Amino acid sequence: MSKQDFLSQLHSDLSRELDSASVQNNVRYYEDYINMQIRSGRSEGDVLRELGDPRLISRSIVSAASVNASGNEERSDYGSYYDNDNSYRESYGNYGSYGNRSTYENNDRVTEKPFLLKALEKFMALPRWVRTSVKIIAAVFFFTVIIRIFSFLLPIMIPVVLVYFCIKLFCQWLS
Repeated sequence: MSKQDFLSQLHSDLSRELDSASVQNNVRYYEDYINMQIRSGRSEGDVLRELGDPRLISRSIVSAASVNASGNEERSDYGSYYDNDNSYRESYGNYGSYGNRSTYENNDRVTEKPFLLKALEKFMALPRWVRTSVKIIAAVFFFTVIIRIFSFLLPIMIPVVLVYFCIKLFCQWLS
């Protein structure tokens, strides 16, 4: 099954039970999720196998929508939802954000994601070879800095250590 087959099956099943806005929100969520997983280096087939049967997902969404029918928001299966103003929210904060909003939900309060979390999500969205290259460059830079610090301190530390041991030996000789 391809991504388009998955999304069209999900759209078809949801459109029998939900209004068009809810259908679009849920289909858009799964399309965004699949695209993000593919951008992070996973194959389309792996992502679709992980998600499972779109009919089962649509049944879960429909049953969750019937439970939440009294509220003013519609939630999808994975803890994310679209408010009435069409702003995207995520309960878990794992899959990035939709549009220009970068938020996560904490005890029913929507707040801005911390800078490091946003940076980590952007870094994890890079292809694997880029992430590996950045890690190697960072490790080389770290060890270069450590070596430079030791090469600077070594000429200072050797005489200090020698003087310390001479004083210690002299004190032992006196006692």
